[in-house]
Amino acid sequence: MTSEEDQRKQVIRGFQRLRLKGKEVVEHGSAMARAGQEAVDLAEATIPLMHYPLPRDFLTSAGDYVNRQVAAQDDFLSGTQVYTASITASSSGTAFTLSQQFDSKGFLDRLPPQDRGSAADMVKRLDAVVERVADKERALALMRDFGLDEASPGTLSPVAMLETAHEAFELPVGADDQAITSHVPAREALEATIARLIKHRPAQEPASGNRTKVVSICTQLGRPGMSQERIDDLADRYHYLYDELSGSKSKLRGREAARVLLNRATLYIVELLGALDPHRLR
Repeated sequence: MTSEEDQRKQVIRGFQRLRLKGKEVVEHGSAMARAGQEAVDLAEATIPLMHYPLPRDFLTSAGDYVNRQVAAQDDFLSGTQVYTASITASSSGTAFTLSQQFDSKGFLDRLPPQDRGSAADMVKRLDAVVERVADKERALALMRDFGLDEASPGTLSPVAMLETAHEAFELPVGADDQAITSHVPAREALEATIARLIKHRPAQEPASGNRTKVVSICTQLGRPGMSQERIDDLADRYHYLYDELSGSKSKLRGREAARVLLNRATLYIVELLGALDPHRLR
């Protein structure tokens, strides 16, 4: 017969498990509430801009992403979607698209002069929302879930590379090189992330070239329901960032443009890793 002391220990262990699970529920609920608020903020910042002449292909590109984000929210509300990372990834994907489509200079230059002042204020509001969604800490947490905080001897981990990129931007050593000192480690963080994921795919099929690597990663590690269209978008975005974060292009950018691109790199990491299942890693 179990003694009273043994029963006491069992009940204590039960409460300890309850405490851990309770913390998980709180964290999950907080993350979902944040993702929901981001969806509200992105929508409210974008709707007023819809009344201006829109960038080419905006309706198709942004429409696809906003529909995916709505679908992810619906899945969560109906109980069929329980992956917090997937909801976060959908917000990051939409924010990335809006950042590209409403790029401040390119978008405003296409407007009649009399509309630019009011539109510029709206773009700043949207940019502030995108900045909040492009959360470095969220990207780093996802990277750690995939073991990307581990480094081979003599090298930096992908997590350390992304931290270096943000630190270099926040504390630039000089005005002339602030973009390149931030963008080069950001590019290296992306490249190292892709290389690590390629290495730990369940099946080691040939994959050369930026797009092919991302397609292979998403095909093998993607969460259920990941469409080919989304896989292709992620592949195209990696190819774009790999090119734009190069040292030669970074030399030509000012601080504001450098900030926008670093945000896009951070958003991409969240979008990519949030769409993958770390339990599928070999």
